[in-house]
This record gives sequence, structure tokens and C-alpha cells, in this order.
Amino acid sequence: MHRLIRFYNQNRKEIWKVWGIILVIIFVLQLLNYSAKKKIGNQKQELNYANNVSSYHDLDLATNKSVLSGEQISEQKQDSIKIIDSFFTYCNQQKIQEAYDLLTEQCKEEMFSSLPIFEERYCQKVLNGQKKNITVENWTGNIYKVTINDDFIATGEYSEKNKIQDFITVQDNKLNINSYIGRTTLRTEKQLDDISIKIIQEDSYMDYVQYTFEVSNFSKKAVLLDTLENIDTMYIKDSNGVKYTAYSHELSKGNLLVDEGDKKQITIKFYSKFSSTRRIRKMVFSRFILDYNQDLSSEHSTVEIEL
Repeated sequence: MHRLIRFYNQNRKEIWKVWGIILVIIFVLQLLNYSAKKKIGNQKQELNYANNVSSYHDLDLATNKSVLSGEQISEQKQDSIKIIDSFFTYCNQQKIQEAYDLLTEQCKEEMFSSLPIFEERYCQKVLNGQKKNITVENWTGNIYKVTINDDFIATGEYSEKNKIQDFITVQDNKLNINSYIGRTTLRTEKQLDDISIKIIQEDSYMDYVQYTFEVSNFSKKAVLLDTLENIDTMYIKDSNGVKYTAYSHELSKGNLLVDEGDKKQITIKFYSKFSSTRRIRKMVFSRFILDYNQDLSSEHSTVEIEL
């Protein structure tokens, strides 16, 4: 025992130096092991991502993360991208019927009520009837941003002047295209004596929202929803009190006039870019005339409809 103590005292510095080297070696080995495991995990992730990309036929995936949330694209979203890929593959191969069959019934009703209309307005007008290069990225939720450009390999030249952006929404393995997000059925009704206003549906687009409603006039006087003298008298309002005015320039008094004893379906667009977090609370007509007799100076009322 005495010899061990004397040996330690005589070689203390060397002993601690050796222990220090051993601890450093252990730490470095653990660090290298952790780095190796992380690298292997990243390689597997990149391989999975590459495999998914390679499984697409006629599109490229810009990123494996959602643009707005930054979250990794899930398997469900990858399956949705494959549906978009199938759609553009059909378009590029001029299989118009197969591409048309991938659209939701709502999208057909809103934009492409028949196959010839779809071929003319989308395949010819948007895609020019030519094979295109398609790049897709998940925008948010089930909405995808699609960049459409000429196939420079086929044309022999590269140009961005014909680049087009579209937003496509995937719903139940079907597509809403041309920046159409989707439809919400509403059952809101406002009663004004002998006049009934029913909000039927809300159709959302990336740049605006459109409401369709039915006005039943059981009174003995014509009613006018708005005089169209000002651009800010018809609007919707969100939960924060922000107002979004109507596309008044697209309307005429004839659109907004409901004769006595008549029932009329009216559609109005409002300047409201799509947001998954915004909640529209009210629709307001601040120049509503209950007794319209061709005189715009008639007494008007403000009508608010809860949505």
C-alpha cells in the first residue's frame, strides 16, 4: 500500500494526463458515433425523399417541406402530390377525359361544366395544348402551389415569360384547380318582413371569396340590394372587424333588383384572399332599398346577415 501511494505521488502528473487522454478519447468516440447515426438517419430520409420524387412522372417536387409551416411533407401529402402528377400526366398525354375525371364535382360546376369547356379553358388556354414542366410544392394543408412552364427540351429554348402559377386543392382524391379552393354549404337566413335572404354557399378562391344566395320577395314592392353608387357599401366582415368589399364593377342594378313576388339567386364576389385562419362573420348591405321605384334617393336601410 505504501509503495502504491509513493508511486502515485511520484507520477501524479503522468497518471492524470493518461486519464485525461482516455476521457477525451471516450468523448470523441461518442461524438463520432452520434454524428454517424445522425448522418445515416439523414441519408435514409433523403433516400426516402428521393424515392418519392422519382415516383412522379411529369412533375418535380420543389421541396420536401410545406412552404408556410415548414413541416416535413407527410405520406398523405405525398399521395396527394401523386394525384396532381397523374392529372398533369394525362394533360401532357392529351388524355383529356382522364384528366377531367380527376376534378371535383364542385370544380366542374364552378368552372368546367363540360369536357369541351375544360379542354378549351384549361388544356388550351392554360397549358396551350403542349407538354409542360410542372413543379409542385405544398403551400399549406391540402393546398399546393404549382408552377407551369414550357418544356424547354421539347421547344429547344428556355424562357420564363410563359410561366404560370396555379393553386390546386386536393379533396377526397379529387382536385380543385385554377386557384379554386373549395365550397362550404351554408344555411343562413335573414328575414325582413316579407323578404327572405338565404345564404346558400361560399366558394373560396385564392384571391377572392364568392357567395351565392337566394332572395325571395313576397312583398308588393321591388327591392334593391345596393345602389352601386359607392364601392364600399356591400362588404363582408371578419372576426377582427376587417371589411372586404364586393366586386361592384361586375354587377349591375339588374343583378341586384328583385321584383315583387319574385325569387332570385344572386352571386357576389368579395375581395378577400384565402386564409385558413380567417373567419368571416357578417355580410352587410348598407344601401338596401326596400321600396325601389327607379329612384335611387329612396330611403335605404342597412342589412346585416350573420354567417
